[in-house]
Amino acid sequence: MTRAKLADGEILVLRTCSPQMTSYGEFTWPRSGHVEAPDWIGDDRCGHGLHGLPWGEGGRQYLSGALDAAWLVVKVSTAAGNYRAGTGQLTDKCKFRAGEVVYCGDRMRAVQLVDESAPAGTVTHWASQTAGHGSAQKAGDCSTQTAGDASTQKAGSHSTQKAGSHSTQKAGYDSTQKAGSHSTQRAGDGTVQIGRWYDDLWHVAARVVTEAEADKWYLFERGVWRPCTPAEADKAERKVSD
Repeated sequence: MTRAKLADGEILVLRTCSPQMTSYGEFTWPRSGHVEAPDWIGDDRCGHGLHGLPWGEGGRQYLSGALDAAWLVVKVSTAAGNYRAGTGQLTDKCKFRAGEVVYCGDRMRAVQLVDESAPAGTVTHWASQTAGHGSAQKAGDCSTQTAGDASTQKAGSHSTQKAGSHSTQKAGYDSTQKAGSHSTQRAGDGTVQIGRWYDDLWHVAARVVTEAEADKWYLFERGVWRPCTPAEADKAERKVSD
């Protein structure tokens, strides 16, 4: 897929529509090209504008989970008079007067287009990220991250993380984490954690994070998860927050 060409002050907004290209209020979106709100009011309230998630960040609930939903990527200028976000009712989404639909189609390709152009550290939902050793990855809910040894991964709920040894992983609830020995993991309730280590032969251990273990840092070494010391937990938290 060709990377979107953005001018200074332009961003990509991710949103969904019905298969008939309609959204709230029966507004009809084009499959490509210019789009504009007929009732624009430049305040921080919902309505009177076009809405979406800037760089795919924000409230995942605003994106449709329907299999036949149309996924749109809209190029939007953040210039005054055209764009509002971050305050009032727009803390987890944005609204804009006009933009250009640069992609309409399936979720995977729409998210890929946004994620490839997003600034470093963006937590785009449904992102799919692959990197080598010593990498740092951040993503939103329902994402997939794969990296090599000594990597740092942070993702939201319902995500899948895979990394090598000496890595640091943090995820939300109902996720899957897989890492090598001497790795540090923190996850929400219901997450499956898988550890792998070598001792003459390859060995694998797995567990499901309980409510009591949720959102706490654990160090995996040779088949055993032990609670991190305060110093180890602080170091891990700082790594995923950088």
